Amino acid sequence: MMPVRKMTRRTESVIAAITICYVLSAPSVAACPDQYHGVVIDGDTHAPIDSGVVVVEWVKHGVSFVGDAAQHIHEIVEVLTDSSGWFSIPACHGISWNPVMTVVEPPFVSIFKPGYRPWPIGSQTPVGDVDAKLRGGLTIELVPMRTNHEKEEFTGTTSVGIFLFPSESQIPNLKRLLNVQRQSVGKPSLPSDSSN
Repeated sequence: MMPVRKMTRRTESVIAAITICYVLSAPSVAACPDQYHGVVIDGDTHAPIDSGVVVVEWVKHGVSFVGDAAQHIHEIVEVLTDSSGWFSIPACHGISWNPVMTVVEPPFVSIFKPGYRPWPIGSQTPVGDVDAKLRGGLTIELVPMRTNHEKEEFTGTTSVGIFLFPSESQIPNLKRLLNVQRQSVGKPSLPSDSSN
C-alpha cells in the first residue's frame, strides 16, 4: 500500500484559486446583460404566432493555417413564443475555454412554426445584421405556406436553418414541431437523436 501524501497549503491555495477563477469566469444566463427579443406574427393577418420555436446556434471553429477548420456547435438555445408572439433569449454564448485557438462565430437564428415558412430561410425580405436587429427587438413576419409541396420543403433541421446537427436534447421543441410538419405531409417522424 502506498503512503498517502497530504496536500500542502500551497497546493490547496492553487486549487482554490483555479476553482474561484473558473466559477467567476463562467457566464450564466442570469448574468447575460443582452437579450435577443422580438415578436413573431403571421405575415398575412399580422396576428401573433403562439408556440413558434426560436433557435439560436453559436458555432465555433479552430484557427487553421492550412485549409478550413472543422466547425462544431458551441452552444444552442431554444425558446417558444408566448401567446402574444413574444420571445426573449440570452444573446450571450458560453465561454470558449481556448480563446486563442477557437473562434466563436455570430449566431445562426432560426424561427419555425408548422404551416409557416421558417425565418430567415423562407423569408422574402433581406435579413441583414441579425445580431444587432434582435438585440434591439424585431417584429418577424412568418409567411404561411399554402401547399403541401411547400410544407415538404421544410421538414428537417437543415431546411429550417440549423446546419450542424445538435442532439435531440438540445432542440426538443424544434424536433417536436418539425415532426408535426412532417406528419401533416405524410412523412414519418424524425428518428430519435438524429436530424434530417
